[in-house]
Amino acid sequence: MRRSTWQPSRAVLLSLFLISGCTESPGAPSTLSVRAEALPGSIRVANLRAEPIYSVVLGRERAALASWAACVVPSSCGEIPPGQQVSVPNPNTDGLAGAPREREAIVYWWVAVRNEAGKRVAGPIRHVIVELR
Repeated sequence: MRRSTWQPSRAVLLSLFLISGCTESPGAPSTLSVRAEALPGSIRVANLRAEPIYSVVLGRERAALASWAACVVPSSCGEIPPGQQVSVPNPNTDGLAGAPREREAIVYWWVAVRNEAGKRVAGPIRHVIVELR
């Protein structure tokens, strides 16, 4: 009886290699032209791209429980214009009683794209993980 062993194809290995390059390790300062930096009491998010980005910052521990949706309305969705930066509160300053102290924050960000109907919608959501101070 011959026993077969599965071996991944080159395409599978290449895909895994490329996917592994899409995530950031804790403390990484930037990804794809967006930089996030922890400051005392806040997080500075800088848009180094040539187009506006939208963002939301969540504590890493509470991110799985958060209910939010990406949007692209400049007046209410945290738009950061090209070349600009904003400071947002550190997730530990939200005052939730009994909540665990966050050690890291996730800065989720995206750009607006046009769908098939020509409507502006959120594009792929990316993230940067920031070690908090």
